[in-house]
Amino acid sequence: MRVFQTEIVIDAPAENVWEILARFGRYPLWNPFIRSIVSLAGPSEQLQISVKLRGMPKISFKAALTTFDEPRKIGWHAVFFLEGMFEAHHQFEIKPLSSTQSRVIQREEFSGWLTDAALLLLAGSFRKGYRDMNRALKKEVEKEQVIEQVIE
Repeated sequence: MRVFQTEIVIDAPAENVWEILARFGRYPLWNPFIRSIVSLAGPSEQLQISVKLRGMPKISFKAALTTFDEPRKIGWHAVFFLEGMFEAHHQFEIKPLSSTQSRVIQREEFSGWLTDAALLLLAGSFRKGYRDMNRALKKEVEKEQVIEQVIE
């Protein structure tokens, strides 16, 4: 198993971070890495996710929503090709640091017999994508925070 984890501190309460992170339909407006998440109708929580890795065309895949614990965690599990070949479990965790600051932890665990070969090619692009998304999330949440303060 290979794990990538990034963290970022956002100057906003955890609930405000959740509001942006959990609104999948707005991802195309701000998220440079996860370009879209669409919930699919059916008996289980299935997602259609599209990601954009540096230097590659957009990649789309289905994932099972595994965690939606408002306002703290969102996670999903994706199987690429065949079960046991290349799998990913992605999770976001929001931790309140104070009433005005939160830490977002983005973590992805990869497993399967094709993991080492796939990550040999893609690890740098994944890391860049996670960092770019974290910075974009921070910018979006803090922008919304300023708009709320102006309206009040």
